[in-house]
Amino acid sequence: MKLSYKILQKSLNVDTLIVNIRSRFDSFIDKRGKNSSISLTDILMSAYAIFSLKYSSLLQFEIQNPIEKENLMNLFCLTKTCNDSQMRVVYITANEALRQFW
Repeated sequence: MKLSYKILQKSLNVDTLIVNIRSRFDSFIDKRGKNSSISLTDILMSAYAIFSLKYSSLLQFEIQNPIEKENLMNLFCLTKTCNDSQMRVVYITANEALRQFW
């Protein structure tokens, strides 16, 4: 059955995209230790936020005011944001899974 343009238009939005990406990131196996303070999904979603919002650097992402940070956390369904060193460590460990995803 062919979907109409209106049905597709309703189902294609940023919120749906973010939920789908987050659920895909949830399926990745976290190879870090049990003492990790930020979930793998939150770190990967933070990286996606940097990409999609076109932050010029990780530092710009880290030094947000409280309102920007709250908006970012709500938009991308984050429980915690990470810093650049946490993101780099995860990039190294999750690189193979990310290659399969993209």
